[in-house]
Amino acid sequence: MGGRRQQRRAPEGRARIRSDGLELEGVVTPLHSAGFPYWELAPGRWAEAVDGLCALGIPALRLDLPWALHERAPGVFEWGARRPELDVERLLGLAAARGLRVLCRPGPWIPRAPGCDGIPERLATRGATGPHPPSCASEELLHEGRAWLRFVASRLERFVHPDGPVAVWIAAGPGPVPSPFGAGLLDRSDASLSVYARFVKVKYPPASTPVGLPPPGGPVSAGDLERSCAWIEAGEAAQRAAIEAQLELRPRTAGREALATLAAIPDSPIASGGDAEATRFSVDAVTLLFPDAPMDFRDLRLLGLRADGLGSVAGIANVPSSETLLEPAASLDPPTAAAVLAMSGTRALDLDTLIPRSAFAEFGAPLDRFGSAARGSGAAWRELFRSLAAIDHSALTRRSDLLLLANRELCRVREACSGPSPAARLGSREDLLIRLAPRELDLRDTPSRDHAASFLALFDGLRRAGIAFSVADTSVSAHRLRAERAVALVCFEHISRPLAKRLFEWVAEGGTLIIGPRLPSSDWMEAPLLLPPAPGRPAERKRGPARLRFGELVLEEVDLFETGDPVLEHAAGMLATAHAYGRGRIVQFGFRLPWGAAECDEASLTRILTALAHAAGIGSSYLASDPAVETEFFVGAERRFMFLANPTPQDRVVTVALGAGEAIREVRGAGEHLRAGEPLEIAGCSVLLRELVQL
Repeated sequence: MGGRRQQRRAPEGRARIRSDGLELEGVVTPLHSAGFPYWELAPGRWAEAVDGLCALGIPALRLDLPWALHERAPGVFEWGARRPELDVERLLGLAAARGLRVLCRPGPWIPRAPGCDGIPERLATRGATGPHPPSCASEELLHEGRAWLRFVASRLERFVHPDGPVAVWIAAGPGPVPSPFGAGLLDRSDASLSVYARFVKVKYPPASTPVGLPPPGGPVSAGDLERSCAWIEAGEAAQRAAIEAQLELRPRTAGREALATLAAIPDSPIASGGDAEATRFSVDAVTLLFPDAPMDFRDLRLLGLRADGLGSVAGIANVPSSETLLEPAASLDPPTAAAVLAMSGTRALDLDTLIPRSAFAEFGAPLDRFGSAARGSGAAWRELFRSLAAIDHSALTRRSDLLLLANRELCRVREACSGPSPAARLGSREDLLIRLAPRELDLRDTPSRDHAASFLALFDGLRRAGIAFSVADTSVSAHRLRAERAVALVCFEHISRPLAKRLFEWVAEGGTLIIGPRLPSSDWMEAPLLLPPAPGRPAERKRGPARLRFGELVLEEVDLFETGDPVLEHAAGMLATAHAYGRGRIVQFGFRLPWGAAECDEASLTRILTALAHAAGIGSSYLASDPAVETEFFVGAERRFMFLANPTPQDRVVTVALGAGEAIREVRGAGEHLRAGEPLEIAGCSVLLRELVQL
């Protein structure tokens, strides 16, 4: 059966999630799952649907249990006695008979589930756009949610490993973390505003900023920014409290812990990869939940890179599955979208999140929507899983030579607000206006695109230059930094003291920092920022022209360097230099990357980034001849693999840069080696998996 594919022996013990999959009964299997919307399928077709998943090689079902669907009255729940389509126990029996494992997600918040995202509408908050999930600080929700979770735990207890198929309990908060800018899922309920008001009063005693609706255009003063950060902090605290309460209500077998536990953490608006505090839960791994938004190829890759940056992350759930993912503008079929996440290092694939939910009921079985009745993608799904099984992707390490930090200002402000002295915190003076241009604060960004344009220019430029990189943000831990050889950061003159301390201590210990347009000189209160002392020779600089043309790019706010090892030179002088800092090195460029630089002139941007990376001892790796085709390089104990992705709708023919005596071949192929300079055709909107071999 599909549930027994690619198994590896592991020490005996309770079920748990590891970086390479689900460990159960001494066996580790990849954590590839598919949701099963049983309420949308006729009960007579359940067996057929489960068999279809087995045929695809899916080892596990993710079973969402919507509270709103099963509630007949407050505290009274239906489990199939009156409505056969709610007979969850029968479905669990079908899974057990086929050797499938079950990942149970009881909510209470389940995006896109019946009711108000799985929560009964009687508890919903009414707004101008209709009902939406109640406040994550709602005491009523937390109290009634406990009754629902206790009911689920009692009904599932006899189905829990080792007596049944339920092996994983997915604990989730009561709803998404609020947005600070009045868009999307902002929680405006009285309960929410009340808890945020208490939070501000406790955390910021000198502050007198009232708690109310945020300015729709984003923060324009220190008070606005402080309030927005406080809302997010309080929302995350409520999420953590709710998840911890769920962990106490997990079903158990024979009085002992038997389930692996996965915490589902909503992606925070200001911290890449969700709430960093999530790692302190008593869980095996964390999976990230992302809000609905149109997705394209770059967004999917960015999500995968962000998830890979958290050491405990098992995968990504709720990648938006509306038709926007499949419209011509994106043109990604589900196998390609899944492969994009895989090539970014995601350890788990939650397949049904890549398929429109409406298609399930129409065709009767999950994934049939893309079988013979549609575009033949059912075969592509099977090929993807055969390839992933053949290369043991979950045991591979994605090559990363550079860590790219998203320098989002709100994240740095958040760190500044957590300092020990309340009097020095941002917002303690109501008359203090933020003395930064809106461009520096990145306020032109929208909540759905929460990265600065300059960061996206770096992201695209590094990819097109063939630099192997990963992604984090400025809340990156010192432990994570120690694992990196080089870090790139688009910086301005203001930076939080905690971040400056972490970064420059890491450089002094031997790291290489690529930074520009200048070293930070002050913190967010405009107090002088003295960098940690380290032996070295600081670069001397002088003010350059306001605008300078480099190739086809127009560089702004240019500074020219007088000293340092030259990295990037121009007729006007040195645009970038390198100098020692302790045992490490700072590679500094003296200009602001243009907005939309990746669209302006890719050749000039690539030239700049290649020079900066070369000064940090980094070169390109396995670059395809067509910059529209992306490559990722993975290394295992004995084998090496490459993903090649073509996000464009047109077929492409490329050659791949290879080392001396190297070739690429089909993952399961015995021959047909493709050598450097030989053409390789990649269909539009598809991903190829190839093995790197030595001839």
